[in-house]
Amino acid sequence: MTDVEIIVPDTPELQRIKKSLSDLRPLNHRIARRAESLTRRHIAAEIPKRHKTADRLGARPTHALNAKDVTSDFDGDGASVTVGGLPFARTFKDVEIKPTGGRRALTIPIHAEAYGKRVEELKGEGWDFFRAGKKEDADRQTLFGRNPSGEVIPMYKLLRSVELKQDRTLLPSDEEYEGVAHDAIEYLIETELNWGASQ
Repeated sequence: MTDVEIIVPDTPELQRIKKSLSDLRPLNHRIARRAESLTRRHIAAEIPKRHKTADRLGARPTHALNAKDVTSDFDGDGASVTVGGLPFARTFKDVEIKPTGGRRALTIPIHAEAYGKRVEELKGEGWDFFRAGKKEDADRQTLFGRNPSGEVIPMYKLLRSVELKQDRTLLPSDEEYEGVAHDAIEYLIETELNWGASQ
């Protein structure tokens, strides 16, 4: 999960609201809802730009980047947005991915048939897999697949780890989150506190 804390600058307007309200949860609730909506819209706009690997392989996109696991939360101290899914982990820093579950290598698809599918899934469809060459060969990083028709195809590159570079554009910018916080404050000032008519 990737958490984004919504920072609201301590402006004079906010200081006045703090003096007027003993409970900031309604304001933070509004900020959280607007920040969640902003995040969902941003991700939806990014999805069409994120199919380079699928396009290069001629494969169907997996839609790993999606907004289905976006949630928001708030309390008396502030608001936050939580985004699920591995792709978003690199929003704020580089991420190194290593094999899990006792596996020795990551399987990186290099063919359209392999894209978005695990080796075990393809085995269930009748594929066999092997590495060419002898065990002592230095370069045994390609996993070949033999499909049910007997055709042999290089399917995956086997890697010890993969580093995903930071990509801040996966989520809205700090300025955009700050903007929704300002909008929520202005709405509160103009409607619930009725300051607009008297200022």
